[in-house]
Amino acid sequence: MRIAKLSDETRALRTARLASALAAARGVLHLGAHLGQEADTYAEAGKPVIWVEAQPEIFARLEERLRDFPNQRALCAVLGDVEGKTVRFNVSNNMEGISSSIFAFGPYSEGKQSLWPKLQLHMVGALDLPMTTLDALFARENIEARAYDHWIVDLQGAELLALQGAREAFPACRSLLIEVSTEDVYEGGVRWPVLLAFLEAQGFTQQWPVERLHDDILFTRD
Repeated sequence: MRIAKLSDETRALRTARLASALAAARGVLHLGAHLGQEADTYAEAGKPVIWVEAQPEIFARLEERLRDFPNQRALCAVLGDVEGKTVRFNVSNNMEGISSSIFAFGPYSEGKQSLWPKLQLHMVGALDLPMTTLDALFARENIEARAYDHWIVDLQGAELLALQGAREAFPACRSLLIEVSTEDVYEGGVRWPVLLAFLEAQGFTQQWPVERLHDDILFTRD
C-alpha cells in the first residue's frame, strides 16, 4: 500500500467512474489548482470551472493559462476553517511547489520513510497568508455553489479544514475526488479514517478502495 503503480484494470475502473461523475456534473470546483493541469479535460467535458490556488506566484501563472478557457475562473486563497486567520504557508521544492501546504512535511514525505525518496522533499520557504473559508470566498465572489457540484480537493493535508469551512456550500456537492493519506504525509494533516468518517456522515459513498498510503478517492452522494 505504498506508492505503487495501479493495475491497468484498477486504473480503467477509476477513470470510468470519474468520467461518469464529471459528465453528470453541472460544473467543477477544483481546490488546489496549481497550474490548472486538468483545464483541457474540463473544457472537453464542457463544464464551467472555479479553480482555487493558494500561492500568489503560481496563481498568476494559472490565470495566464486560463486565458484560453473563457468558462474557467481562478481565485487566489488559502482555504481552511477560519476566516481571516494568518497562517504560515510552506512552499515545497518539487514540481514548482506542487506539494506546498499550511502543514510541514511529515515522516512519510521526508526522511527514511518517504514515499518519494528520489524527490528528496523539503520545504524551501514560507509565506504568511490570510486563510479564508470557502463559504466566505463564495459570498465575496458571488458564486452560486449549486453551479459547481463536482469537487476536486487536493490541499496537501488541509482537505478536512476546507470542507469544515464550507458548511453552506458543501451540501451542493454531489461528487468529490479527494486526496487521502493513511499515514503522516503532513504533520497535523487529516488522516484517512477521520476524513472517511466525516464524508460518510455527510451522506457520501466511497467509489473505490484506498490502495496506496497516499491516494485519490472518489465519493458520490444521491
